[in-house]
Amino acid sequence: MTLLLLTIMFSVFSVAFYRRIWNPILLFVVMFLLGIILTIGECNPQDFQDALFWIMIGELFLVVAFICAQLVFKRRGSLKHSCSVTFNLKTVNILVNMNIIVSILALLVGIYSVMQVAPNFMSIFTNSTYVRDLYLRRSENIIITIISIFLSLNFFVTFCFVPIALQNKLKRIVPKVAVIFLIRLFSSIVTMSKEAFIIDVIYFISVYILLLKNKKDEYKFYRKYGSAFGILVIVLLVVISFQRNYIGQGRYSGYGDAVLGTLREYLSIPIETFGALLNLNTVVYTKGNLCFRPIINILAYVGVGDHVSIVQDALTSVMSSNVYTSFGNMYRDFSYVGIVGLSVLFGFFMGAIFKPNHKNRISRIIADAIVLMTMFFGYYDLKIIQTIYLFVIVYAVIFDRIIATKLYVKCDSCSSQQIVN
Repeated sequence: MTLLLLTIMFSVFSVAFYRRIWNPILLFVVMFLLGIILTIGECNPQDFQDALFWIMIGELFLVVAFICAQLVFKRRGSLKHSCSVTFNLKTVNILVNMNIIVSILALLVGIYSVMQVAPNFMSIFTNSTYVRDLYLRRSENIIITIISIFLSLNFFVTFCFVPIALQNKLKRIVPKVAVIFLIRLFSSIVTMSKEAFIIDVIYFISVYILLLKNKKDEYKFYRKYGSAFGILVIVLLVVISFQRNYIGQGRYSGYGDAVLGTLREYLSIPIETFGALLNLNTVVYTKGNLCFRPIINILAYVGVGDHVSIVQDALTSVMSSNVYTSFGNMYRDFSYVGIVGLSVLFGFFMGAIFKPNHKNRISRIIADAIVLMTMFFGYYDLKIIQTIYLFVIVYAVIFDRIIATKLYVKCDSCSSQQIVN
């Protein structure tokens, strides 16, 4: 009941504060609430109670720190302060086409990487759990790693222009959007990661809604595209069920049951494992290796220290899961002190980044979309500690400055100097 009241309080406040339903605070608290509801009766009562208590503590500190940062840096969105930019649609179209090319290249690199460890191509579909573990723990060739990072950076930056093109109704944009999502869906199947495709979906929705003028336009978006995104996610869950042979193993009676069951597990298992983690007597605290992985890995890239793998060990017996919610990462680093202290740190950090009054600058929109995606996935993992997303934010600033004169045509309430520089 306390978590429900906390969720309602933060949700009402956030909708009033941002004038949007799709906002970082609401996404964070609602996704945790759904996970908690689906976890009821599914795990040890003590694990559940401990997880519930520390999720409420973590939520409170993280959200309050986020709000404080928004107030300190005056981040609240305001229509009268926004800058109405007209994009050069010819440039937008070129960048959408570039995104298709980048998506295809990323798919080919993904296939190449998987085939370095998979016995054969069909094993990706028939024995995906085994192959995915090998894939995630592989030692990648440095050239392939650099190419993958470069493609990821350019994918997320150019993907930002797809919803812009859709809103401006560019010619043949609907088929292009379909092609991009189908390529990314197939890529997530090949790399055996439902998470990757859902990240793409959340990122796309976030960019689209950030560009809308008001809640009325937001409602139109949900009515127009909500079912299409729902179908894509269902298709992904069906394919995953086939890949992992859930029905053949007797885990589910059919694909409908598998979709609902997989969705429940995806939302609840991180919370189950978090509760189990809190009651382990053998936790070896990682002292910052998880939550500060971007800093450690950036130093490792220049030869200082060792690289920290994105793959965590499964410390509990709950479905052999190795995801523990955002707060699980914090706990594994510094115990209960980490849940409180790092919730404040990351809440303030993301609150400082998120700027809804973005004046339609692409670099700002991309940073905001990554914060929204991170908050959405809070029930699952702390995405902002994956090095690639910080790289994307920095790369977007550089990309924005390089392409500004070709991309921005005019601004009604700001000088052109403000837009270009």
